[in-house]
Order: sequence, then structure tokens, then C-alpha cells
Amino acid sequence: MVSLLPVPLLADPISELFDRDGTEEFLQEIAPTLEGTLRAQFGAEADEAYDAARLMGRFSANRLRVRMLERLGTSWRIEEGEKVEAWFRSDLGRTLRNAERALAGAEAQRLMGAYVATYSQLDAQDERAALAQRILAARRDVERLELVYRTAIRLSLETLDRARPASERYAPGEMEPELESALEELRPELRQRALWRVLFTHRSVPLSDLQKHVEFVESSAGLWYYRAVGQALERALNEAVNEYLAPPASED
Repeated sequence: MVSLLPVPLLADPISELFDRDGTEEFLQEIAPTLEGTLRAQFGAEADEAYDAARLMGRFSANRLRVRMLERLGTSWRIEEGEKVEAWFRSDLGRTLRNAERALAGAEAQRLMGAYVATYSQLDAQDERAALAQRILAARRDVERLELVYRTAIRLSLETLDRARPASERYAPGEMEPELESALEELRPELRQRALWRVLFTHRSVPLSDLQKHVEFVESSAGLWYYRAVGQALERALNEAVNEYLAPPASED
């Protein structure tokens, strides 16, 4: 995939961490995910149902990246930041990061499918799966995925609602249960996808190193970092969707 991101103007610690921890690549997936979800909802009427150009302008990976840098930049604690940076610079941190980067390719996706199909035959299934679940919980991988899909579902519901007569539109608070119901149906798939990804990228790592990864993500520095990234992403998505839904005349 062609990167949507320019070369950062400043090589600040947070920008470098975004590159090392996979946030950069995650951000690049947001805009296509949003558009793809909406097109799946509206089909051939997608272009009539919403303004794709405005959507991409509001949800570009670059714009969200800037928002996240702004958010994290106001709360960066150097003592915690140094510990996080040390992990991503470590040999094990680099090994795991490279494995996650490689998963973006078609061949790696095919290999992961084969791995998933044979995983039930591995001796250490239960222990490795338990450690992988702890990594997912501490890094908030599933929460990140849910934030993006929640945004896409909200956009779909809002767009459909605006096409109805005023008398048939949602009253305040009525949309939330429908949004939650749609997201609830997606959660099992999102959780399974995230779990297999962690298991696959850690497949060649011994249990002792897998445990070291768990120790980092569950440390005060790891928990602080992934919580801060998740909070920044949530705020950035909410701001962007509110801008997109605002009347065009109110735009800058």
C-alpha cells in the first residue's frame, strides 16, 4: 500500500515511537476502513449517500496523526517515554515489530491463514494464547479496532437518518442502542482477528520472550503509553466525525 503519510518534519520522540510501535501503519488503515464500511452499507448508492471527498478529508491518516501528536505531546512524561522507547529499540522489540510489519504483505496473510489452520495442533496453545490475550488487553488492540468501526457505523447510521423525513429521524439518544448492537455483532470477529495476529507475529518467539513482552505492556510505562495512544485516537476520531457531519457552511 502507498503510504498516506509524509515524512515527519521533526524527528521528535513521539513521531519515532509511532513508527516503531505500528501506530503509523494503523493510522493508514483508518480512512480506507471507514470508506469501505460505508460503501458496503450503501452499495451502488454510496456516492449519493455521502460525500467521499469530504469524508477522506476529515479521516485522512495524516490528519489523525497530527491530532494524536498534539494530544500526546501535551502529556508526554519523559521518564515513561524513555522506558517505552528503550523497549522498541531493544532486540526483542525490533524483532516483534518487524514481524508485525511483514504481516502487511499478501504472502504473510496467506501464511497466517495456514498457521491459524494448524494452531490447534501446537503443544503450547493454551499458554501462548493466554499470554497473547494479556498483550491484547494491555495494548488495547481490540479497543483501537472498535473505535474505528464504531466511527464507521455511526457515520452509516447518521447518513441513513438524514435521508429520512424529519418526523422519522432518531430522537436524542435513540441511535446509541442501534450502534452498540451493530458493534456487538462485530466484536467476536475483531477480537479473533487481533488474537491471531499476535499469535502469528509471535510464532517464532520462545515463551520466555513472549513473557518479556507481557511484562513490558503490563508495566506502568507500557500501560501509560497504550492508554495515551488510545485516548488520543478516540478524541481525534470524535472530532473528525463531528466535523464531517457538520453542515458544509460551518467548515473553515
